[in-house]
Amino acid sequence: MWIEKTKTGYRLCDRIKIDGKTHRVTVPLEKDTPQARRRANEALLEKIKGIEHTDEEMPLNRLVTLYLQKKVCKESTRATCANALKVICEALENCPINPTEINRALMESDKSPRTINTYLGIFRTFLHWCYQYGYIKEDISGRIANLPCKKEKVSSDLKYLEPSELKDVLSQLHGMYYYLFSFLALTGCRIGEAAALTMEDIGEKYISITKTDSGHGITEPKTETSKREIFIQPELAALLKEYKKWRMRFIMSKGFRTDLVFFTNNGNHMHRNIAESALRRIRSEKHLHPHIFRHTHVALLAEQGIPLEVIARRIGHEGTGITKAIYYHVTAKQREKDEKAIGKVTIL
Repeated sequence: MWIEKTKTGYRLCDRIKIDGKTHRVTVPLEKDTPQARRRANEALLEKIKGIEHTDEEMPLNRLVTLYLQKKVCKESTRATCANALKVICEALENCPINPTEINRALMESDKSPRTINTYLGIFRTFLHWCYQYGYIKEDISGRIANLPCKKEKVSSDLKYLEPSELKDVLSQLHGMYYYLFSFLALTGCRIGEAAALTMEDIGEKYISITKTDSGHGITEPKTETSKREIFIQPELAALLKEYKKWRMRFIMSKGFRTDLVFFTNNGNHMHRNIAESALRRIRSEKHLHPHIFRHTHVALLAEQGIPLEVIARRIGHEGTGITKAIYYHVTAKQREKDEKAIGKVTIL
């Protein structure tokens, strides 16, 4: 899909293959703005639908391919959708597109109910799109049921590291990984945000979070609240000062240049899977992943009496579900300690 300039304005163009023949499809574009592009994209899809329409039902995998081609979104979102629809299509195999058959196939799939349920939201959106553009005759998106599964109760204290646990984990890390995970624990940054940071983003008083490494390139954060300025507290300032010296020595020894704050041994982006592989070598009773350091940051701030609203702003949370869960768990534990201490006090 591309945009062409014409004598009177613009037009949105695409090519589709039907029975081995290539068709060029165009619609006029009022002006080259995101809103106009969205409207033109919808008109183009309608036109394509008219060309492609046959009395036979299009196979599910072909519909998925068409949906992903025509979906207007970030590449990271497209990749997420592609992965979700691939999982569901594997579970469905050659299942007809009707709710009874789909629900039966999902129930009989060897994939776990929790995995299926994770991706059903994206699948329902896809089915609604298929109906909206005439590829299926009725909107069945609301008739696809979640699979029953055991509700696992996960205690909030398993989602973050206690101060002693954090020290133990960091003591087992060396070089770049020590500084990276210390940085995550002191800032509450997501691993993608840390991986996208450049040296220009680190000021004297604040760190600017304006982008993220999605694994498919550098993009803007998903929400506006994720764009933020993180105050550099003294402990973080000391870590950054020490790290900048280490970073300079490391770059000089390797003989390359990079403006990235965190990077691999050859100067490439520090992707999530690389960070996760480093954590797999660490001895710990808890399951370690990069996000646990973000939760730990929330817990440590809560433990020291920082209000929930301040913590949510610092970590760039739009919704505070997990933040609240950790915050209230930590403050409840602290209140219990306080009550025990007061219980031992004699006043009269």
